[in-house]
Amino acid sequence: GKASLVVLYRFNRDPTIENNNTIVINNAATLADGGNIADAPGRYPLHGGVLENNYSGEDLNSYLVDSVNLDFRPIENGLFANGTDIIGPYEPGYDYLTYWIPGRRLYKSSMPVPKDGSNVSYTRDVVMCLEGYEAEQLHFYLGTDKLMVENATLEDEEFSYFLSEGNIFLLPNLIKDTTYYWRVDTKRSGYVYRGDVWNFTT
Repeated sequence: GKASLVVLYRFNRDPTIENNNTIVINNAATLADGGNIADAPGRYPLHGGVLENNYSGEDLNSYLVDSVNLDFRPIENGLFANGTDIIGPYEPGYDYLTYWIPGRRLYKSSMPVPKDGSNVSYTRDVVMCLEGYEAEQLHFYLGTDKLMVENATLEDEEFSYFLSEGNIFLLPNLIKDTTYYWRVDTKRSGYVYRGDVWNFTT
């Protein structure tokens, strides 16, 4: 996909300079532009009071884990500006607990990453989702049989583990050419809200 970032120096033919105190840090886009200048048509550098670690290039997606399936983590040892790997709210790997997913939290888990029904690499390390509202605990289920995952309880082998913090679920070693089903239940105030069953194929 394409992503554009525009932080204007000034509007075309408008003498007023904009964004003098804007802080522009940890952004990545296929195109980053400060707007056109009347006497110098074309791209102009991003404008702001603080400019740090901003990357722009058509090769952006090659530096992200799987942007097609909404995984915007920078790859390990990537080539982003200034040698730092943090882009927006995302860091490489999974040493941190939470992967930021925008949107309203429902009573149950939602917004799976990778997207439901997606094709992924068999080397994929984690899955993530937007946890249910005020979740106290998340129960993670994984398997290759949809019905087994859908009906699994804490006593079944499809139950992998629970999280009391965060929304990043480590995966076991995956097998090529296999469809995996997963589910995340939300526990809140002593009640468990069953999540939908999502899938991905390696």
